[in-house]
Amino acid sequence: MTSITEKIEVPKNEDSKSIQSLTSIETKDLDHVVEADDDEQSYPYSAVPQAQMYFIMILLGSVGLLSTIAGPSLFGSLNDMEKSFNVGPQKIDLLITVYSAVQGVSPSIVSYFIDSGFISKRNATWIGALIYAWMSFGLTQCKEYKGLFALRFFQSFAISPVISINNSVCADLAPKKARGMITGIVGGVQVSLGSAFAPVISAALTERFGSYKAMFYYLFILGSSSSIISFLCLPSTDRTDVGNGYKMPKKLINRAPIIYTKFWSSRCFQKEYPESIVQKKKLSPFLPFLIIKKLEVVVLLLASGLQFTQWTVAMTALSHILANKHYNKGTLEIGKCFLAIGIPTLCSIIGSGRVMNYCYKVEKKKHDKFIEENCNNADFDPELPKYKLNLYKTRLYYVTPFQLISSACFAVYGWLLYKEQPVWLVLLFVGIASLFSNGILPMSTVVIIESHPDAGSSAAALLNFGRCELAAIFVAVYTYMVNAWNVGWCFTFLAILTVLSSAALQFVMNKQPYWDYERKLKEAQKEAESNKGKLKIDA
Repeated sequence: MTSITEKIEVPKNEDSKSIQSLTSIETKDLDHVVEADDDEQSYPYSAVPQAQMYFIMILLGSVGLLSTIAGPSLFGSLNDMEKSFNVGPQKIDLLITVYSAVQGVSPSIVSYFIDSGFISKRNATWIGALIYAWMSFGLTQCKEYKGLFALRFFQSFAISPVISINNSVCADLAPKKARGMITGIVGGVQVSLGSAFAPVISAALTERFGSYKAMFYYLFILGSSSSIISFLCLPSTDRTDVGNGYKMPKKLINRAPIIYTKFWSSRCFQKEYPESIVQKKKLSPFLPFLIIKKLEVVVLLLASGLQFTQWTVAMTALSHILANKHYNKGTLEIGKCFLAIGIPTLCSIIGSGRVMNYCYKVEKKKHDKFIEENCNNADFDPELPKYKLNLYKTRLYYVTPFQLISSACFAVYGWLLYKEQPVWLVLLFVGIASLFSNGILPMSTVVIIESHPDAGSSAAALLNFGRCELAAIFVAVYTYMVNAWNVGWCFTFLAILTVLSSAALQFVMNKQPYWDYERKLKEAQKEAESNKGKLKIDA
């Protein structure tokens, strides 16, 4: 393509603001505006063989599970902790809240230091796991509530960044076309499986050893093992240092012992690809929060965050109510009930990946046919919104039906708890709700990373921030909401908020391509005006 001056046509149903802003402007050469796929370069995007790539992702995924297991680990032993520290349920819920709150903030802070080169992704991972392990050990020795609160804070801060680090490593190893699916599934499995099965594990350990401390001894062993294995076997993937993985890191501290083995070196360090080295960029520590200026990102954060909040509050309610005088369930029995949430959650995550693949194939086929039929139009330009594949719609096509089913079931679940209905009926509805609940996590992760390919880690950290902070807020006020209303109205209120956010997301799915194009035109106009100003000064 060549440089052009073009008037952009907008469909009649677009708002007047969009029509007015998309006017004739002089843009730069579109060959430089449109970025080429990163797997179409003259060198392989990654020099790491597929087997080693899967090994890295499994290793990082196992470390990421430490973060999500520790968050709801108290659900299976709430009653035991209340008795041990002689505190009410509000204070124990606060321990869950502080973990979720820090879990949202910590990745944004650590991601900045990683992207700025202060610490490598490899070192941030194994050091975080090590600190996490010793904070878990400290929790077993803690005798006062204040100490418990502080240790939970540092435990969360140390391990939570691993989730966003994993997304960044996916970007290092996989090209854009394959990155979204891998990132979405890895992130979704970490967030959902750890959260869903932690209560079962904690309840079983508390019942077996007679104390909540057993859960934290278990986390200490897992954290220590993960730290050692990560130190020995997790290679550095930072593209500013090792490029596509063809060379060893410059600093000795960034080199994993495994890369010196013949097994690794004979497969990864065979050819030179110096052109794959990425130049370091000057980054703002507020990058994740600059992304939130976009309306579509705000709506996506609300939709995914409120859905995750319903699910988290459902687990909190299950722990409290099954232990009351009516149900009078023991610790292990409560833990077993969480399988009704955990197993559907696993199906939800696996199913969402297949749904995304299916939706992409269908929408891509429709889009290709549409382009073929309209490529001879006078106004045809693949960069125009009406001719471009709608990423939000393609990835989030089934989100609203899933959220409607899930929210309705969560509302029914709340009223069943309030009316003290049979446990099997309660578990049936929370199970159906969980089956349709967590699919939005990998879907939203994929779309936000693909929408911000140059800041995938920060974008994922922002999504994590919104999800965790919303869950933290509602878990913190859950007991007060139930006391003021009842558990039925509590879940009805959450369901209404989620459905409204889902309706807003439907609006965003249709508008987002036009908003994005409008922003690009404004940026191009500013750059053109800036260049004209420079030319005048030079003249």
